[in-house]
Amino acid sequence: MEKKIVGNDLLKVYEKTGAKKKIITILAWGDPIDVGAGNEEEIAVQVSARIKNNGEFVNTMVDGFINAKAKLLNPNANDVVKYSICDVQQGDASVLETPKGKRIFFDGGKNQMFARYLAVRYSKQNSASSRLAVDAIVVTHGDNDHLGGLIEIAKSEKNTSSTKRIFIQPKAVLHNGLIKGTSNKPLLAFGTTTVNAADGESYVTDLGDDITQVPAAQMNTNFSKWQEVLSEWKKNGPVKIQRLSDKIHANAFDFLQNEGIWIKILGPIEDTVNAQPALRLFKNPLKELPEAQGEAIGTNLKLANSYSVSHTINGHSLVLLIEYGNVRLLLTGDINKQAQVRMLAQAATDNFPTRVDILKVPHHGSADFSTAFLNQAQPVISVVSSGDENEMTEYIHPRATLVGALGKYSRIPQPIVFCTELSAFYKYMGNARQVKADGTAKGGKFYAHQRTAYGIIHFCFNRERIVVFTHSGKRDLKEAYAVKIMADGRAVPDNISII
Repeated sequence: MEKKIVGNDLLKVYEKTGAKKKIITILAWGDPIDVGAGNEEEIAVQVSARIKNNGEFVNTMVDGFINAKAKLLNPNANDVVKYSICDVQQGDASVLETPKGKRIFFDGGKNQMFARYLAVRYSKQNSASSRLAVDAIVVTHGDNDHLGGLIEIAKSEKNTSSTKRIFIQPKAVLHNGLIKGTSNKPLLAFGTTTVNAADGESYVTDLGDDITQVPAAQMNTNFSKWQEVLSEWKKNGPVKIQRLSDKIHANAFDFLQNEGIWIKILGPIEDTVNAQPALRLFKNPLKELPEAQGEAIGTNLKLANSYSVSHTINGHSLVLLIEYGNVRLLLTGDINKQAQVRMLAQAATDNFPTRVDILKVPHHGSADFSTAFLNQAQPVISVVSSGDENEMTEYIHPRATLVGALGKYSRIPQPIVFCTELSAFYKYMGNARQVKADGTAKGGKFYAHQRTAYGIIHFCFNRERIVVFTHSGKRDLKEAYAVKIMADGRAVPDNISII
């Protein structure tokens, strides 16, 4: 068989039983495919497909057919970047792969879901002798719903099921330098703080670089576990652990430049206090009513006098602008309104983009956002990563005002807004009841549902065109859109090619 690359936006692969055809999988633009003999109607192929085997989803090579009119490209002509925002319930986790196979993980959620997704996607990397090379892991900030799932990747190595374990070896781990301690008091939570005589505000000056060198007693439980994971990965090979900010970014993403992919670091915004690098402590915001009709797009901030641990670590998330030709992708971590307003103030000197095409929406769709920030970005496609799976993590994400603002401040008449939890599909299974270990019933009956499709948002894009799609309850049904991005920033909707 000959190795090719899918040139259609979506390509159906089917199996035949007599005259009947059944969809095995649907490939996307840029996916690899092995092509065999064909005729005027169809071509025999072999592809990697996600199928259910003994109750578990696995990736395996399967034989099938495609329409003879399918567009197939030589691998050396592949120029498609793949970016997937994964459904990890309440949290963030995503994967970016370049045409030449470079790979970056951005966050990992808080549970096993990201590890399970990776175990299916990279099914051959299920043993210590076949570790998946990851060029960089970016930890936007140290909250558990971004960091905890990366720890679960390492824990998955001990899973007895080969379909649920993944072995990786990162070459670099990049983070914002804020390391959470054992105290919940803002002036103690991140180590040493210093008052800046210029503005009277407090700043964190105890910024970590290589987390494996920080005394364990100075970290909270989650960071201590993360330190153990990093130390184990370092035993398997070199891992560059580096703090990044808008002032420190040299060589962090140089491995992408020969493919014409550039990553700019817009945040956290680093200050200098007493000749030391510093990150400002953010304050608790006061509640604000939504802006009234006719009111100017605002950057006003109503803040309490008290500092906040959560707003500080969220506000100093790593913010990355990824540029590939005409296409711009903005990853924002959990930045809040205070951070967004600061970035706008820095726009003239730090080249904050006047528009982006794909926006990973900040903080799971929180109400703590700046309309001026969205108006500056003017996203064509926005994705909210959220999932309020129980009452303990119920934050009403995404907020209604945020979803409305994403539509209002987009630069196209029909903005594309996805949400991971809304893109998942649940099949009704009937009444159920929990059962104890001894077989007796626990509690009353309840309605049971099975998740048959995760809310993963997939992007495929080259230097001037974006395809975005997600799955549904049916194997052959996708919600998909295509947009061309012109050199002047105009976004022009395009037809989806599916065959």
